[in-house]
Amino acid sequence: MARPQYSRNGIVRAIEMSRCDVTAVVEGFIDRMFFSELLNQNADTVGKAIQIRLAHEINSSLGNGKTALLALHSRLKLHKRLIFTIGSDKKAVLVFLDKDIDDLKRTRRRCPHTIYTEYYSVENYLFRHGDLARTLICGACLDGQSVGALPTNQQWTLRAAKSWEAWIAFCLTTSKYRTPGLPNFGVESLIHSGPYSPLDAGKEATLLNAVARRTGRALAEVKTAYGRKLARVRTLLAADAIDQIFNGKWYFGFLAQDAKRLAAGRQMPSGLEDRLQGALLASLNFRAAWANSFQQKITAVLAQI
Repeated sequence: MARPQYSRNGIVRAIEMSRCDVTAVVEGFIDRMFFSELLNQNADTVGKAIQIRLAHEINSSLGNGKTALLALHSRLKLHKRLIFTIGSDKKAVLVFLDKDIDDLKRTRRRCPHTIYTEYYSVENYLFRHGDLARTLICGACLDGQSVGALPTNQQWTLRAAKSWEAWIAFCLTTSKYRTPGLPNFGVESLIHSGPYSPLDAGKEATLLNAVARRTGRALAEVKTAYGRKLARVRTLLAADAIDQIFNGKWYFGFLAQDAKRLAAGRQMPSGLEDRLQGALLASLNFRAAWANSFQQKITAVLAQI
């Protein structure tokens, strides 16, 4: 039998030479656990060897994060290595990505091997479907009596997002202009002093002026665009669809604030937000209905090998 022919491209060769049937590539550490659990629950993974990696673990030249994953996807697509046969082995690659606002920017890739979150990010699923009360007990080391009865996940996320509705609108506005250096979804609110805090009108005015200067637009035009984005945010809040554009990572600050309030001055463990993240992730039920859309997309690829 002829020996398999491997590509000379280092990134592609790393996929080809893997002993695994399926290579799943993710953006970050929390994504690694999240998507590995989803893959473990998929019937089509039974009997298949699976590896789940960050981009730099495939090839150190890639770095990490979404940009690295998109570069990897482009390279593998170019070399026809998203699904392929080497010798007698058939292999597939899955690239898991946070949606962010790629749908609004029309930059989302239309490929069955790129599987996007339906919410802004993986973290949104934790807060929409995880056990918030158990997370405060286990992650913040609070007693059940102090935690008491919490709002539903829907109520809790809506309250948090609504308190920062102006910041979401501001980020949508800066994304519209696509000018480098402007604050965006990658940072927490610069127009609130923290989670649940009121809007600081002075900081809001300063940032809107900064957008006008950096983009060369008239301030009135920027304010009009900002007002339209704010109206859109409020529409999504009313429709319980705000998680499409709310960065789920921001929620951790809100939950940490709740934990401190419930502790009522008692000492809190160090690394609180990291502890809450781990506890909330562990509370997710990956067999619940929210996971079905992911499983359908995973199955569509894995059924071919």
